[in-house]
Amino acid sequence: MKNTNTPFVHFFKTYKANYIYDFNTNAILKVHDDVYDDIHKYVETGELSFTSPDSKEVISSLQRQGYLNSFRWKEILHPASKLLPYYLDNCMQMLTLQVTQACNLRCAYCTYSGNFVNRHHSNVRMSYETAKKAVDFYIKHSTNTDKLNFGFYGGEPLLEFDLIKNIIEYIEKNSEGKEKGYNLTTNATLLNDQIISFFQEYDVNLTISIDGPKEIHDKNRIKKDCSGSFDTIIENIKMISEKFPSYANKVMFNCVLDPRNDFGCINDFFTNYEGINGFYSSFAHIAKEYIIDDIYDTTEEYSKQYDYEIFKMFMSKIGRLDKKHVSKIVEAYYLNIKNAMIDNRHVTASMAQIGHHGGPCIAGMHKLFVNAQGDFYPCEKVSECSEAMKIGSIDSGFDKDKIYELINIGQLTENQCKGCWAAKFCYLCALFADDSGNLSKDRKMFYCRQVRENVEQQLKEYCLLKEMNFEEEDIYML
Repeated sequence: MKNTNTPFVHFFKTYKANYIYDFNTNAILKVHDDVYDDIHKYVETGELSFTSPDSKEVISSLQRQGYLNSFRWKEILHPASKLLPYYLDNCMQMLTLQVTQACNLRCAYCTYSGNFVNRHHSNVRMSYETAKKAVDFYIKHSTNTDKLNFGFYGGEPLLEFDLIKNIIEYIEKNSEGKEKGYNLTTNATLLNDQIISFFQEYDVNLTISIDGPKEIHDKNRIKKDCSGSFDTIIENIKMISEKFPSYANKVMFNCVLDPRNDFGCINDFFTNYEGINGFYSSFAHIAKEYIIDDIYDTTEEYSKQYDYEIFKMFMSKIGRLDKKHVSKIVEAYYLNIKNAMIDNRHVTASMAQIGHHGGPCIAGMHKLFVNAQGDFYPCEKVSECSEAMKIGSIDSGFDKDKIYELINIGQLTENQCKGCWAAKFCYLCALFADDSGNLSKDRKMFYCRQVRENVEQQLKEYCLLKEMNFEEEDIYML
């Protein structure tokens, strides 16, 4: 066990240099071999010795500047805890309505397919009265929010287009003076002129789910009669482009990546297929947090192709490859690095007594997901069968005690979090601790090693980009 009176740091290397991530300042230090080795030995043994006068001078200088401090959090507590009632009463940011639990497709990887710990497809639909109550609740609890954001979710939400239409018209009449945004994700099989015309009128952002070329898409995204849905979707996309060209900028695609498929075919489709390549597309691998039987093993060929595209992406970032040759699929990979290491990593000395790892949003404020029966959940990604994730209802309002527990999920693993160098980059929320409706320390710890491995990889790749772009001095803070 490492000495807690020694520097709270993490060591890593690229092929070119040695680095130390300093937890308390959030800085990344590039150092020579002797400095790296001396600090590493200090952390491991608790004794500080120097292999050279230069090393002593550098380490002493770093300590005088506030680096290499041993300070650790004394208590795990989410920073929003004390103001939680205020945030929930006044600052809600998004409402997502599950207008139906029915779907006209039977996608193999769907979280409602029966292969996940969640509800199954059903014919339950949201009533107009429940929808109005949810909208009223959101408006009442968002007085300090400049823009109201609404999402429509299923099942397949367009099975309830008339309800969606009535809800939007109700929102427009009852939220004067507020900017509004509408979002809907659909399998696109039910799109028609009437629907698109209405969406165009109210600037509804439309996300269409499509997984690649016909032979790949139709493997997973099938109709109830087991036929594929690709041809229907493509016809409806053509309809939008031909009849509603001015609406096209409100349309994007979402692809769920099945790692058993051919990466190259998927990449080629979103790069070159006419009618698809001009739109923005997002990509996500199959979510496995609630999966019962994981049959989605990544093939060796898929991994090779994916890693090669990552390599090309890095080459483009250092100016050695034209961006046009980089796969859209890996754009999010770089954005994750940029978000963690540049946008959200503020370098500053902090000796806070209280802290909490990254990951948890303010459940209910950041987003409120209301299912068809009117129950409240933090978002659509959690299981509707989980009692731990139910944070209230349209009749009872917020269960603030439960929300407090969810945002303070780090308290489950308090001792581990206090000593974790990756805590500020952590992305684990309560979803990763949900074990059949109970919040489990063991389940949360299952994901912790993965977090540290991912963060270290991001650190290495960020520093590698810096090395390739700039000639830096021997020691610098990134």
